[in-house]
Amino acid sequence: MDLQQLTAVKEWLERTEHRAIVICSGEHQYPNASARTTQVSDDGYLLFTEDLSSRSGILLYNSPHVLILVTDGVEGLKIKGTAAFPDVPGGAGESPSPASPPPVKTQVRVAVEEVFPFRLR
Repeated sequence: MDLQQLTAVKEWLERTEHRAIVICSGEHQYPNASARTTQVSDDGYLLFTEDLSSRSGILLYNSPHVLILVTDGVEGLKIKGTAAFPDVPGGAGESPSPASPPPVKTQVRVAVEEVFPFRLR
């Protein structure tokens, strides 16, 4: 994420009180959407907390490509990225070892790949 995109993301998150919709691939390829409170780390990752025992957490863990919507209902940003789970052995895409179960609530770090502004017509 370049500096201009980082600035836009931070401004939009402040404007929406850090509320965002995180969308990943769900069951039978239907989208799964969850509302989350999101922050931007000092190194430019989007951060939020996920419960890995929940349906949404399991889907996100197994399908880490995400679209995050930050919107006021009329305009906003679409943010494409890949989620990682730094507190979970294996990170993303690998099943955690039964010997070291993942924490139930864990931080998710999203590496931002693209940012697109949008406006409803």
